Amino acid sequence: MKSALTYLFLFSSLGAHALDLQGGPSSRFRLGHGVEPLTQQVFNRCIEYDKGFENENGLDPDGLPKSGVEMPVRIEQVTSVSQLDRYSSSSVSAGASYAFVSGGFSRTQTSAKSVFSDRAMVGIEAGTNYGRFYLKNPRLKPEYAQLAATNIRKFYDTCGTEYISGFTLGQGLRVLMTASTDITKSFESMSAAVSAGVQYGAIGGSFAGSFANAASSLLALGSLQVDFVSYGGGELKDLSGLIKSDGDAKQFRDLISKYMEGLDATKAVRTGYISQPYFPDRSYDPLLTEVKHTAIKRLFEDFRYLHQNQDRLNQAFAENGTLRAMKKECEPADRKPICDTYLASLTALNKKVTEKLDRIRDAVSACVAAKTVADCDRFVRDRYEVEELRRTMWPAHFRYQLLQSNLDEIRNR
Repeated sequence: MKSALTYLFLFSSLGAHALDLQGGPSSRFRLGHGVEPLTQQVFNRCIEYDKGFENENGLDPDGLPKSGVEMPVRIEQVTSVSQLDRYSSSSVSAGASYAFVSGGFSRTQTSAKSVFSDRAMVGIEAGTNYGRFYLKNPRLKPEYAQLAATNIRKFYDTCGTEYISGFTLGQGLRVLMTASTDITKSFESMSAAVSAGVQYGAIGGSFAGSFANAASSLLALGSLQVDFVSYGGGELKDLSGLIKSDGDAKQFRDLISKYMEGLDATKAVRTGYISQPYFPDRSYDPLLTEVKHTAIKRLFEDFRYLHQNQDRLNQAFAENGTLRAMKKECEPADRKPICDTYLASLTALNKKVTEKLDRIRDAVSACVAAKTVADCDRFVRDRYEVEELRRTMWPAHFRYQLLQSNLDEIRNR
């Protein structure tokens, strides 16, 4: 009869089933430690392994050449929570993921940044991935091998269902440019500025050039908040801040150029971690876990996007909110009908968002409890978006357009 150790060997090869988990400086994951992929809880280190790593291309993470690095540049409009996480350093922790799955997620655990219809965001990224590196000859420690052979449930409670079997190595730079649209600007002008930023940024020829071109276009909306995330090349000090002019953008561009010139492969860092199951048995299905992991991640993204927008809606409806503050502006007879229509639309929108959030909570419960892939697979495909949020006119903008008698702008939204 094959032992638990034998099964571990079978599932430790380079081509084995594996899940990618978030890396970075703030990651709680450690090589060899147990993990529950669904909640991202970390457990004891129940395995031991030989010195060194295995790589598909035979690379040694400690022996990469000290040479210049080629990094393709990508620029895009940021419209989703998952994109926002990648371009900011405030992504939600593994603890928040666990709270979400457990039903204890609250607004205090959301990202500090949010995706709103009146917020224009463009992200630029340049990076290199050196591939996956796996532990050599991973095996259960004798005491845990004995535990797995005698009480598999206790083993999972102690060691988790999978273990951190390797990591991805890379380096790069990401920048997020955010412009909160001035109330004097229309939705169309914001969209035009973002489109121009992406289009002209794409022909910048380099990361610094793309940044300068995109910043110049977005400055049409007002000052820009710029946030940098660098990995595998040292810190970028004094770079995050406001850009108010092309002169400011040039100073940032020069600093970026200097940073990019100093990158070499020896500075690469672990950008992500890889988990693999200890061994298959009737009580654990790796494929089902992978489907659940993907579904919960997407549900979590939709939940956070809706929750952030609902918070803003509730603030508008609050006793001292913007809707109450513009009561006098809505008293004239020619304005009252359009004000009533606007208020009714926000009330209906808030109700729709609440209903979607309830559906997400139900979907999470159903997916966590799923016994087969088919029971959870549909949650991988389904999204719980509220399309109206993409073009919502928020109260401050509505009030300005109302006072300017720009009723066409209001009706078109």
